[in-house]
Amino acid sequence: MAQLDTLDIIVLVALLVGTVAYFTKGTYWAVQKDPYASAFANGSAAKAGKSRNILEKMDETGKNCVVFYGSQTGTAEDYASRLAKEGSSRFGLKTMTADLEEYDYENLDQFPEDKVAMFVLATYGEGEPTDNAVEFYEFISSDDVSFSEKSSDESPLGTLQYVAFGLGNNTYEHYNSMVRNVTKFFDKLGAKRIGTAGEGDDGAGTMEEDFLAWKEPMWSALASAMSLEEREAVYEPVFEVTEKPDMDPEDDTVYLGEPNKNHLEGHSKGPYNAHNPYIAPISESRELFNDKTRNCLHMEIDISGSNLSYQTGDHVAVWPTNAGKEVDRFLDILNLTSKRNMVVGVKGMDATAKVPFPSPTTYDAVVRYHMEICAPVSRQFVSQLAQFSPTDSIKAEMVKIGNDKDLFSEKVAEKNYNIAQFLDYMSNGAKWDKIPFSIFIESLHKIQPRYYSISSSSVVQKNKISITAVVESVEKPGAPHVVKGVTTNYLLALKQKQHGEPN
Repeated sequence: MAQLDTLDIIVLVALLVGTVAYFTKGTYWAVQKDPYASAFANGSAAKAGKSRNILEKMDETGKNCVVFYGSQTGTAEDYASRLAKEGSSRFGLKTMTADLEEYDYENLDQFPEDKVAMFVLATYGEGEPTDNAVEFYEFISSDDVSFSEKSSDESPLGTLQYVAFGLGNNTYEHYNSMVRNVTKFFDKLGAKRIGTAGEGDDGAGTMEEDFLAWKEPMWSALASAMSLEEREAVYEPVFEVTEKPDMDPEDDTVYLGEPNKNHLEGHSKGPYNAHNPYIAPISESRELFNDKTRNCLHMEIDISGSNLSYQTGDHVAVWPTNAGKEVDRFLDILNLTSKRNMVVGVKGMDATAKVPFPSPTTYDAVVRYHMEICAPVSRQFVSQLAQFSPTDSIKAEMVKIGNDKDLFSEKVAEKNYNIAQFLDYMSNGAKWDKIPFSIFIESLHKIQPRYYSISSSSVVQKNKISITAVVESVEKPGAPHVVKGVTTNYLLALKQKQHGEPN
């Protein structure tokens, strides 16, 4: 059954069985850019006086490696973060990650020869750039691309050393077209590519292994090109997590899942978009059918007073909440159950590190609302966690699994473990209380919205939108547990709560 936790009940009562939703035009694989998203982001940046000059930013912060990402669902951003951390811990690079839409590119011709730029680029829809990479792609692909000083040179990017990895899906016609086209444009402009341009294939289910297979020879090539010396990788936190026992989780300044300050203060207002979602009450929910293996839900979401509108073909994005059972499991295996409501502050260790959620908050709120704790485990993360194992024997086994693709597939991937399930399996229930909480903030994806087709007509009911979804609960061969879809089971829990049903 779907599980509803105590905090959900409080939120649901306050919001009349509410969920967080915003609307976006298009399809899941080809969503048009939210007209307010860039304005919101750029407006915030302008208020903070943030520079769009990447060279200036690197000089100010002492960086010699920037990892740009073009990401739609968070995977490319995650890979960029992993490259930045590995470059720092293994080779002593001074790294930073950078959202492509937050910088200008006219001065790439001035990129110093003793620094390196990495590009992690997802292909979206039918060969399109992700929303945050549109301006970059339009600039670099222009027939008359013009740089700040050397626009007349045949090789204006002659001093730019770069690395590239693409994320694609071979079931689409324009497979990995972003990384292929960008490297073609860079090469034409005289940039120096280090190593081969990697390509990950989500369609074949090999994205993670493609990434791991690409990065090792890439690091070797980069070490040779920049005269880097590899050292034993030691965990260096990107974020500082500080417990605040003097603060009460009920304080007005503590975030318990609210996405921004307006929501925290109880007066959210539009325009609503990915940065500022709308809290929408569910006016009606019912099951179209159910049996022992699956349920099919019909839900109507009330958007009255929001100024949101939709048309046929639009999708609704729903932010899920992790199931209470999985939140409990995660906190328990880290020995944080007694501290679940401890208020914590989270800040970046340097100016380029962006905390992916507002704080102060609590351990429980971070795990419940902000981290993809139910996502598949990566082999690289297994290797990274080995140093924090409860015993030397467990550490040896973790290292072995992290270094062996086939063993990882047998012990982890085929069993469909999430991270807490895997740690529990490895230690037979012994607590992993040596792991810094910051490593999970850095390494687990931020919870992303899931998109659902709108099944209602705006002509018939302009202030309500309907979605119809099959609840995912799958028993997979070899998996010791039922694999549950995070969002559809969250919606089922909302429906059960609305009707006073057990869950």
